[in-house]
Amino acid sequence: TPGRGELVTQVHFEGEPLNNGDMVLNGITNAAQRQSVVRPIESLDTSAIGEKSVTFDVVMGFTPEDAPAGTLPVVSARSGVVNAAAFQPGASPGAWISIHGFRLSSTTRTWAGADIVDGKLPTSLDGVNVTINGRNAYVYFISPNQINVQAPADTLSGTAQVIVTNASGSSAAVNVQLRQALPGFFRLAQEHVLATDSKGGYVGPVGIASGVISVPARPRDTITLWGTGFGPANPAIAPGETVANSSPLANPVTIRIGQSKAQVVYAGMSGVGLYQFNTVVPDLPSGDYPVVAEIAGVRTSSAGRLRIQA
Repeated sequence: TPGRGELVTQVHFEGEPLNNGDMVLNGITNAAQRQSVVRPIESLDTSAIGEKSVTFDVVMGFTPEDAPAGTLPVVSARSGVVNAAAFQPGASPGAWISIHGFRLSSTTRTWAGADIVDGKLPTSLDGVNVTINGRNAYVYFISPNQINVQAPADTLSGTAQVIVTNASGSSAAVNVQLRQALPGFFRLAQEHVLATDSKGGYVGPVGIASGVISVPARPRDTITLWGTGFGPANPAIAPGETVANSSPLANPVTIRIGQSKAQVVYAGMSGVGLYQFNTVVPDLPSGDYPVVAEIAGVRTSSAGRLRIQA
């Protein structure tokens, strides 16, 4: 809907009894056109818990957000600031976040060793700076349409303003929800979580992506899951500084693989904005299982998957 920050649509799948009483669906009087918006639902062969899949093609009647006129940087008003791992809107102190928009930078690069001085991370790359609630974020990657930063320390829980500044000027402020925890797991590919084995190799379906060597997890193996936004560590690790030693999380975390609660051997921050979870794979049959974590009453909003081969 133009002028709103979200798209609401209606979809239908075959075999749903409520389709017969749906006025919107049955308002399509042409039988062929009506059938074209009803999609088949199929079982996922790799799912070990009976999940099903349905695919819809949504054709937009208008472009949600065109490149705006002008020369100033513009942060997208629609999910322009998100958790860099799971892409849920918002930000969390010390977490990696991605900022999407237009004219954010005239160059594309990540920080280099020369940008890090005395263990302090850069707050600007090639003149590109980001503030969150008036505090400088730590800039890792810049490009015309995306910036990746580590959010600064902050005790606020609520609405904060994000502003991008470059040589052309400053963007209009965009409001985001700043939360003390906004957890998400990084992805390897195809919605599979980023996980490594005891030797540092990738855990996932064989052949998941070109050039990536990966093997499925096995029951009772200890693997490491990687994420961001899981809140403070104890002892604390300040954002904006290189990390010399890992530090356990200040709050307990629960991880479920499928419907099984996994044993978490270690949970802590081990790099800049990077959290590791040494996790014992439950004794489950072969298949793909959703992975969900919860910390301080907040769950990962997007469930990645883990391939298990018994």
